[in-house]
Amino acid sequence: MLNAIRALLGNNTTAPDVAPNIVLPLEIHGLIIDTLASENASLNAYAQTCSGILALCRQHIFAQVAFNLPWKSQVDVRRIQRFVKLLMKSPEIADIVRRVQLNINELCFRPGDEKITKMLAQIASIEHLGITTYGLKWGEMLDSPELGPLIQAFISSPNLSSLELRGIEDFKMDHLNHCARLTKVQLKLRAAVIFPDEEPPSMISLPPQLSHLTLDHVSSSVLIPAAPVTPIVTRPPLKSLQATMRALGVARIISAHVQSLEEFTLHWSFSFINPTQRDFSRLGEALRLNISSLKFLKFVLSYNTNHEVAMDNIAALLLSISTPASHTNAIQDITITLSTGTASRASRFAGACGQVDIMLSSSVVWPSLKRVAVETRLIGHYPDRDEASDTLKDLPNRFPRLSASRTLNYQFIDADG
Repeated sequence: MLNAIRALLGNNTTAPDVAPNIVLPLEIHGLIIDTLASENASLNAYAQTCSGILALCRQHIFAQVAFNLPWKSQVDVRRIQRFVKLLMKSPEIADIVRRVQLNINELCFRPGDEKITKMLAQIASIEHLGITTYGLKWGEMLDSPELGPLIQAFISSPNLSSLELRGIEDFKMDHLNHCARLTKVQLKLRAAVIFPDEEPPSMISLPPQLSHLTLDHVSSSVLIPAAPVTPIVTRPPLKSLQATMRALGVARIISAHVQSLEEFTLHWSFSFINPTQRDFSRLGEALRLNISSLKFLKFVLSYNTNHEVAMDNIAALLLSISTPASHTNAIQDITITLSTGTASRASRFAGACGQVDIMLSSSVVWPSLKRVAVETRLIGHYPDRDEASDTLKDLPNRFPRLSASRTLNYQFIDADG
C-alpha cells in the first residue's frame, strides 16, 4: 500500500526536513492518513514521504499515548526517553495528545524521573484520562513529587471530558469538582465492599456537568466530600448510570439525588454479598424519582449469578419502580442479558421468568413501554452445554404474555445463533 502511495506522490520521497512541495491535494492526503490511522508503523513511514503532511500524520500518531510508571523495563525507558526528546524538539506535540493512559505500578521512582514527569505534564489539552493502579491510594499518588504534579496537570486539563480510574483506594468524587467539562466517569475502585441498604450520606458530591457514570466495586464513601461544603445539593445532568451489584447502594444514593436519569444498567456478577429483595425495592424506589425521565433499563446477569434469585429481585425492583407515582412512567425499553454455561443455571433462570412476564405485560403500569428484549449467550465448555443451549432456546415460550402482545416489541436474541 505504501508503494502505491509513494507512486502517487511522484518523486517527493525525501526526508521531512527537505520540505518538498505537496503534489496531491490535502484532501487526498487526509484520506490516506485516515486509512492508515490504526497502523502506526505505516503512518510513520508515510509521514517520512513528505514534510508537508508530517503535522497531519502526527495528529493521528500522538492522539493517544500510554505510559507505564515507574518505567523499569528497558522497553519502557527507551520509549519514554524517545517521547520526551521529541517533546523537547517539537513542543507542539503536547497540544496534539487527546487521550492519556497511565499504568502506575508503584511509587518508587529513580533520581531524575521528576524531570521526565514534568515534561509529560506539558500535555495539557487532553480529553480522556485513564489511570490504572494496583491498590495505591489517591492521596499517596498526589503527594508523590514525581507523580502528583503530573496527575494534577492532567486532571486540570480544561478539555478533560472523560475519566477512567481502576484499582485506586481512598478516592473521593469531590476531587473532580473543578473539572468543569467532565461528563463521563468510570470508577472501578478497591474501596471496601458494603451492604446495599446502607443509609445515604446527607451530602454527596458529583462533578457539575457529569452525564455518564459507571460504578464497579465502589462504596458510598466515594460520594462523601473530603472537605466540608456548604449544604447545597448540586444536581448534575446525569443521564446514564451503570453499576455492578456491589455498587447497588451507591446507585440508589445517586439516583435519589439526581432525578434526571434516562438510562440505568445493573451488572449482576458473583459477589460475597447477596442483596435481598428489600435492597432491590429500595433501589426501585430511588429510580422511581426519575420515572418521568428514565427510558432505558438493562440487567446483565453473568455466569456466576444465581439466576432464579436474580429474576425475583429484578421483579421486586420493577414492582417498586412501577408503584403509582405522581409522574408518568416513561420507561420505553427493558433488556435482560443472560450469560451462562450450565443447564442448571439456565433452568433456574427459565423457571423465574413468569413474574416478570406478568408484570411487564400491563400497559396500564407501563404505558410508554415499547420494547422488551431477552438476550442469551453461552460461555465456557461444560459437559451439559447442549442441554443449557436447548433450555435457552426455549426461553421465548417463558414469556407468553409478552409474546402475544400487540403493542410491545418482544425480542429474543440468541447471541450464539
